[in-house]
Amino acid sequence: MNPSTDQTIHEEQEQRRRHRHRLGWLMVGGIALAVLLLLAGLMWPEWQRQAYFQELRTQGVGIIQVQPEVYLLSDLSDTLQDYVGVSLPLPKRPARLDFTQVPLDDETLLRFIDEPYLQDLRMAEAEVTSPALLEFAKQADGLRMLTVLNCDQISPDTAREIRSQRPDVMLEYRGTAYLGIQASDFEQGCVVYYVQPKSAAEEAGLSSGDIILEFDGVKVDSFAQLVELIARRNPGDEVVVKYRVANEIRERVTRLRGWTD
Repeated sequence: MNPSTDQTIHEEQEQRRRHRHRLGWLMVGGIALAVLLLLAGLMWPEWQRQAYFQELRTQGVGIIQVQPEVYLLSDLSDTLQDYVGVSLPLPKRPARLDFTQVPLDDETLLRFIDEPYLQDLRMAEAEVTSPALLEFAKQADGLRMLTVLNCDQISPDTAREIRSQRPDVMLEYRGTAYLGIQASDFEQGCVVYYVQPKSAAEEAGLSSGDIILEFDGVKVDSFAQLVELIARRNPGDEVVVKYRVANEIRERVTRLRGWTD
């Protein structure tokens, strides 16, 4: 065989080998790119979610998150970390959201209805309406604790309805008027164990160990009832507090404060 023919055949074989090699790498690269695009599409909502919660953090919202076990994603993330040094942003879900230092409105509240791991929500001076809070409490299945402080659009009737519909939720509710005590249930009324300095309670002469019997002419059977009675009043209202000190019954007139007074 002619040497030049041998060389030509060898060159053609080498070209075909290189072509197959390039095709192989192109296929591997295409598959890798397709996998990365698929993962990016799957993870994009999670990236957006985490960016949103990071924004809330920068605004001052207190957030505690949990990381649910997603075994396939966890294994894939570990593999990527081992081979290419990059891990996937694994899903995180809020377990507690604290809006007591940050305004909260209906639109923001209702975004959290479908958060399955959200157990504890706290708000103060929120612009949330009663219908929105009722809808949230009804549909947020994982909710177990709800704190509502000084929210002028949330009525005592709304708090009562939430307690009726969701007995599994521990609701701490306070209206806009402020007496200034911490107390617990007693067999007759409720017993005071803390009095806020310069509060309406201190002005009425209440101190730790006193037992509140009546609030503005209504018999007090529990601390929850007293909270509701206070919530039905407004800052600046004058009320009569009847209470027992040892064996002495006293009645005092005091003016309810606001939370920021």
